[in-house]
Amino acid sequence: ASASTLTSASASASAGKDPACGDAAGPRKDGPAKGGLVRPRQTLRFTPSGAVNVVLVACCAFGATLFLVGAPRLAALVLVPLGLYTAAWLLYPMVEPSEGAATAAQIMRRHPWLRQAQLEGCEVFLSLSRNESVAAKEKLLDDGAVDCVLEAAFHFEEDRDILARALAIIGYLSALEDVSRALLEDGFVTLVAGWLESNIKTESVCKHAFVCLTSLFSCPDEHVVSTARKASIEAGLLRLTCAAMDAHPTISRAQQWGCVLLYALASELPDGPTQLVRDGVVDQLARTMHNHESNETLQQVALGVLVHCLTRRHNSSCLEDTVGKLKERQSAVFAAIERARQRFPRNEQVQLASRQIMEDCRPAFAASRKATVTEAEDDGAS
Repeated sequence: ASASTLTSASASASAGKDPACGDAAGPRKDGPAKGGLVRPRQTLRFTPSGAVNVVLVACCAFGATLFLVGAPRLAALVLVPLGLYTAAWLLYPMVEPSEGAATAAQIMRRHPWLRQAQLEGCEVFLSLSRNESVAAKEKLLDDGAVDCVLEAAFHFEEDRDILARALAIIGYLSALEDVSRALLEDGFVTLVAGWLESNIKTESVCKHAFVCLTSLFSCPDEHVVSTARKASIEAGLLRLTCAAMDAHPTISRAQQWGCVLLYALASELPDGPTQLVRDGVVDQLARTMHNHESNETLQQVALGVLVHCLTRRHNSSCLEDTVGKLKERQSAVFAAIERARQRFPRNEQVQLASRQIMEDCRPAFAASRKATVTEAEDDGAS
């Protein structure tokens, strides 16, 4: 029911767009960055760094003037702090997007344990990776962006700022098929899951981890994606995604990307559709739909996940058993579905999904309620 939503959301994540209104490694290519130390001819740009340089030159001229006119003390007050600042600036690595990915990669490689160098390098790569051009993304890959951000994430696993940016960059560059395939084959999904678990209270890491994983699962190589998806589900990614969503119940962007990731995982469940109930996915989606009733895209994707376990089309053999496992939570789940149907009457996907679920589950729901009442009566008689 929400296949079009998943396709657009995955494509947006891969292309550098964020339908959730938010902000996401490839084959490692070692070797010198293109261009070496000689930069190609570029047009003149007045950057913040250039403004600082202008101020420094002006202060030097002012200090020299004071010294020449016979005011050495005043000149010292200007030139000494200026000299200290200039020395610190020369020794401390700084890089800006206007200086290019190759320069950022060089600085990050020279200072692998200097946090600020890694953070500023990630900022450069993040700014450039948002470019939708395939050629621009390939240029970043050739300059070593993937290697650099992965090394930064390995060295600063506890630094949420660097980790979130690294995940965002990899998510954007996963639009390249070679990148996503290589990462999936190398088990990168397991690594992201570990980062997600250790930073589950950090909204930015959770959101970018969702985006990154969704983008990876959009790889055109279905065999590689299927293998990685099954391995991640067996490793508990469904439960982990629900736990991360539950840790940030009011953050719409994290909830929406969490729903998109659950949709990507729900299409291939090793233990069948009932696993969505057992791992808490249905309960989490009901809470998410209740907390974000006005988010139409979220409601549509969440219903798309529920269709996988609450309709006979996807769960013909054990629908009654699946509904019965919801137990006392049945009312909350079906109430959330009904509210979405009433709130978005012009959304065809929402209407179709909610109608399928309600029509298929109504008999199972009635049978489950009857069995519950009978069981309660038997307990009372005992």
